[in-house]
Amino acid sequence: MQARTLYNYQASLDDPNELSFKKGDILDIIDGSGQWWKVQAADGSTGIIHHHFAHRLAPGSRNS
Repeated sequence: MQARTLYNYQASLDDPNELSFKKGDILDIIDGSGQWWKVQAADGSTGIIHHHFAHRLAPGSRNS
């Protein structure tokens, strides 16, 4: 499953698990079961984002 980010976000220096992203980035959701999703960016970096910062995409709707 994938998600499109809704905002620009700079990860907190206090939490090395967070992932920075730009509005409109497409992320692969590794674990989307909680409020904090574990995701992977196109460059292969992984981290967590709060679910309010992205919108899940329906399968096959990368450009929706």
